[in-house]
Amino acid sequence: MTADGSRTQDVAGSKLAFQSSAGPSSVASAAVDGDNATCTITERESEPFWTVELGAIYTVSAVHINAGNIHVTNSLTVVVIILNRLSCVSTGNPN
Repeated sequence: MTADGSRTQDVAGSKLAFQSSAGPSSVASAAVDGDNATCTITERESEPFWTVELGAIYTVSAVHINAGNIHVTNSLTVVVIILNRLSCVSTGNPN
C-alpha cells in the first residue's frame, strides 16, 4: 500500500532481468521471481548494475528493494535510474 492507501502493483515480477556479473549460484532473475527467500548478487566490481526490462510504460511511484541480511564491509548504495527507450530520439545514421 502507498501512503494514500492505494494498492501498488509489482510491474517487474517475472520480467527479463540482467546484471553486470553473477556471484556464486546467482542469476539476475532471482530478484524478480516473487520469492523473498531468493536474491541475486554481482561479483565484486567497480560499477555493478542490475536491470529489468518492464516491457511497457508505467507510472512508477515507488521502488522497493529488499536488501535482506547484507554482510558487507561497505554500506549499500542504490541508485535507481528509470529509462524509457520508447521516447529516445536517434540523431545519427545507424548505418
